Amino acid sequence: MTTKETTRVMRFTPEMYMDYHVRRMGIQIEDIGVAPTVIMTWFTRIRESLTSAVNGCVLSNAPFRHAISGEINSTPVTIVQCPIGAPGTISHMEELIVCGARRFIGIGAAGSLQPDNPIGSLLIPDECVRDEGTSRHYLPEDAVVCATPTLQSRLVFCAQSLGYSVSVGRHWTTDAIYREPVSDIHRHRESGVLGVDMETSAMYALGQVRGVEVANVLAVSDELWHAWNPAFGSDALDAGLERACEIALAATV
Repeated sequence: MTTKETTRVMRFTPEMYMDYHVRRMGIQIEDIGVAPTVIMTWFTRIRESLTSAVNGCVLSNAPFRHAISGEINSTPVTIVQCPIGAPGTISHMEELIVCGARRFIGIGAAGSLQPDNPIGSLLIPDECVRDEGTSRHYLPEDAVVCATPTLQSRLVFCAQSLGYSVSVGRHWTTDAIYREPVSDIHRHRESGVLGVDMETSAMYALGQVRGVEVANVLAVSDELWHAWNPAFGSDALDAGLERACEIALAATV
């Protein structure tokens, strides 16, 4: 945890909220049943697919919706579907950390800024361009945020072992999906940024502050380096997301 973080006293913390929740429910924090490894997604279909893969059961005592715990090759894992965007995602992660989560793998979608990564390609973001507001409440604006190296390497290794190609590199996160100027897209593309989403940089910042592992694997859902080319619901995107699920599940073992 950073020096700046330790000198700021919060009126309301995730520990306080979870203490309130378990007292109101008449349970212990362990009764919620969160595993050390959490796979997060923003898509119902992916949550359902992962739930089947881990033979999961709903965490009925959890304060967050759409949480399931199960096992993959005898390794406990929790699956959580988060609200789209950094604020809701980070709120869930804060509460999950209080419940015992120590490693987060995100499975999501991203817009591609590079012709080498068309629809369905897989991206593993590393250093982030922070264009969202949530991470600024955790780290100074000039702080560099990146994936946890060991977890990122694990995802890359698992992808290669499964025979899947992934691109690892710089990534852009923004709050405003409808405010992505063409000038910004061109500037980021020319500097080598691979893609854009709405959560990754905030997740990585939280991981650095809270001392937990975080790395994401994202499937390209739309192309932005030329006239917008969306492919939501396409076979190519669905296949990319399924590959992302295989990689994430392999990395939990």
